[in-house]
Amino acid sequence: MLKINLAAILMVVAFSCFATERDSSTSIAKNVNKERAALLSYQGVLQAYWLPVWSDDGKKNNPEINIRFFIYEKNKKQWKVINIDNGKHKSAGFDVVSYIKRFFLKLPDDFLKYREGHIEQYGVLTVKDLRTYVECDHKYHDAQSVNFTPKWHKVINIDELESTAGCERYPYIMTYTVRPGNSLRHFKLAPSEQAENGEVIPVNTPISKIKTINENWIYAANYDAHSPGLAGRIRGYINKKDIVPIN
Repeated sequence: MLKINLAAILMVVAFSCFATERDSSTSIAKNVNKERAALLSYQGVLQAYWLPVWSDDGKKNNPEINIRFFIYEKNKKQWKVINIDNGKHKSAGFDVVSYIKRFFLKLPDDFLKYREGHIEQYGVLTVKDLRTYVECDHKYHDAQSVNFTPKWHKVINIDELESTAGCERYPYIMTYTVRPGNSLRHFKLAPSEQAENGEVIPVNTPISKIKTINENWIYAANYDAHSPGLAGRIRGYINKKDIVPIN
């Protein structure tokens, strides 16, 4: 009959359990470290903007909120742009107002009232799933936002930031043309049909919207690809019934 060494068996079982527990702990630690390694934090400027989305007949604009982040890379002395995955921003029931108020310390009334333009906030952004892609010969990045901590900062030079965004420099700009068959030739000096005529609207030149005045009037300028906001020096008021959207 074989003699069983009970103490030896207990020792083997104990060691096996310890090894299994150790391997399990190591696996968990590796997964945690892998997850943490995927999280990246940057200091920079968060921008929210309204992307124009026109109906097929061009009569109604249903803008969507979009988010992007500008990072200054000191070693390259340039800004990098990260477009934030906005899948949840388009989901049903998403509260845009609460989302914006959470991250932006200053919120102009017109930004939410007319759903147009852009706002900026300096702070620290944490992202995951950072990816890189090339579009119109420019390198872009996109990622999922994990957290953003707003911080006070000196005045932000938004023109400098946006100049690094390539063909996506002004995604929020709305451009128009004079309605076909309309005899309109001038901007107005005030938002009223009775106001005096202002400067002549250049022929065959798009009109860049600067801001909404009310439900009928906008303040606009001649389109100029070399000017900030694509707005040239010829400016004035124009009734929305006299123009049609291009983008």
